Amino acid sequence: MKLKVRWRSGRGAAPELSPVELLTPETSSLYRLVQAAQGTPYYQQEPQADLIQSPLALASGLSELPKIELVRVLAGLRDFRSPTAGANPQRFERPLGVRGAVAVLDPYFQPEPGVFVFEPAFSRELAVCRAETLAGHAVTLRNFAHWTLSGHVSLPNVRRAIVAFSSLEGGLLTDSDRDLFWNAFQVPVYEQFLGLNSELLGSECAAHAGLHLKTDHALFEMDPAGGDSELVITSLRGLDFPVFRLATGLTGHIDDCPCSCGQTSPRIRSLAPLHIHRIGAASYAATPAR
Repeated sequence: MKLKVRWRSGRGAAPELSPVELLTPETSSLYRLVQAAQGTPYYQQEPQADLIQSPLALASGLSELPKIELVRVLAGLRDFRSPTAGANPQRFERPLGVRGAVAVLDPYFQPEPGVFVFEPAFSRELAVCRAETLAGHAVTLRNFAHWTLSGHVSLPNVRRAIVAFSSLEGGLLTDSDRDLFWNAFQVPVYEQFLGLNSELLGSECAAHAGLHLKTDHALFEMDPAGGDSELVITSLRGLDFPVFRLATGLTGHIDDCPCSCGQTSPRIRSLAPLHIHRIGAASYAATPAR
């Protein structure tokens, strides 16, 4: 399944109009992504430079671009760094129903009223912060959970929720993580799936029935090449490290049914690394029928 940009330009659009005037809100985001990509070493090379020359063509033919493997991007991240990197901090988005102040343990986010941003380490400022929700990457929260259980750290104000960031770089949230965070903080745990720029790609609701995809933040494809469908992402908010058609190495299935939380956005469910999915399928196939 592909969630494509909705093209709304009328027929016979005047060619003398600028690309920005021709683009809808969705495709104007694609235009900004093209601008950011054109400043990176990777997309200044041939043939990549030619492939992204026209944002208008990309809007309808994005799937024709070659995929880029995540391992390639992470191994050469400087090749994908935009000259404006660092100028686009992300805004924290609360899970549906989570209210009150939030402490975010990631300096890449933008401080604003009710959102306090800290380095991913314990500090006196964090200890006295009145935030009732703690948000951070899973690896950071694991440390805080262990420190809390051992009595070395106390965050008594955290009594509303834990928002755990999973990511393309840091991996997915596990059931063991959820158990650990519950044991340490005794509050509901919500997963948020972030891109290379800490931009929000998917968010879990109170129903805990998959991640609601942020279709205004990214274009999502489920590419069936190779047997198992692979999640392919073009992040429209990833302006620091712009990548078109990033092959994530993850699989899952898209659920278009309305969620019990009331949201109607598509969800991705059973998100897992492709290699684990394939190993599990092979193991299942090799098990004698009972």
